[in-house]
Amino acid sequence: MNDLFSRAKADLPSLIELRRGFHRCPELSMQEFHTAQRIESMLDRMGISHTRIGSTGVLGVLQGSLPGSRVIALRADTDALPIQETAEVSYRSQIDGIMHACGHDAHTACLLGAAKLLAEDRNKFGGEVRLLFQPGEEIGQEQRTSLLPEHWKAWSGCLVCTRLMKSLPAPSA
Repeated sequence: MNDLFSRAKADLPSLIELRRGFHRCPELSMQEFHTAQRIESMLDRMGISHTRIGSTGVLGVLQGSLPGSRVIALRADTDALPIQETAEVSYRSQIDGIMHACGHDAHTACLLGAAKLLAEDRNKFGGEVRLLFQPGEEIGQEQRTSLLPEHWKAWSGCLVCTRLMKSLPAPSA
């Protein structure tokens, strides 16, 4: 476990930059085309197969090398909101009137970080990890994609979703 934590900690600077890249280029619900392309490109580099779900959803599938048939799904939202960013930060939104105001940029970066660690450790587990990059959550349009909760139940032994809480302290050590 310490090795995993050490590798995750070492990846932190690149994950921060990845999150800031998503933050700079936000896309509204069901218009996450650039985001989906970037996710697919990163999954390709990790050797993770993927399928486009609808226009902007992405489903990555990572098969473990050991025997096993269990499935776990990890999910992140990808869409932004129609809000003008006023923060004066180097990674502020470059799209007028659109920003990641509730953390979906971080959700996406975190799921890609988890995917990288899992891909590096695929020889240590059996079964399958499904990576759900879900569009349209802000306007309820995720229900129009094949990423519906009722579909998750059909093939997932466990579904893990992310949430961010600014008030929680970051882990140390």
